[in-house]
Amino acid sequence: MPSRTAAVLRQLRHALEWIEADDDGFELERFVGDRRARQPVERNLEVLSEASRRIPHGLKAGEPDIDWAGLASLGHVLRHEYQRVDPVLLWTLLTDELAPLGAALQRMEDAALLEG
Repeated sequence: MPSRTAAVLRQLRHALEWIEADDDGFELERFVGDRRARQPVERNLEVLSEASRRIPHGLKAGEPDIDWAGLASLGHVLRHEYQRVDPVLLWTLLTDELAPLGAALQRMEDAALLEG
C-alpha cells in the first residue's frame, strides 16, 4: 500500500479515536445540549469526511457496507450547511455507524500490512 494511503488510514483512525475520547461518557441529552461537546466531534467528522475521499476506490469497494458517499458528503453539510446539522442525527451517527467504520479501517490496515 502506498505510504499516502497508509497515512490517510492513520488520519481516519486518529479522528475516530478523538471522537470516541471527546464523547466518552456522554449520553444523548448531554451531547445535544452541550455545544462544547459537539464541536470537537463535528470537526473530527469533517476530517473523516475529507480523508475518506483520499482512500483509493479499490479499497473502498472492499468495504461495501460503509456508506462512503454519505461520509464524503457529511463534510459538506458540516462546513457549508451547518445550520442544518441536527445533534440527534449526529448522535445516531456516532452510536450506530462509527464502530463499523472503525472495523472497516482496521481491516484495510491489516490487509495493507499483509501486502507490505
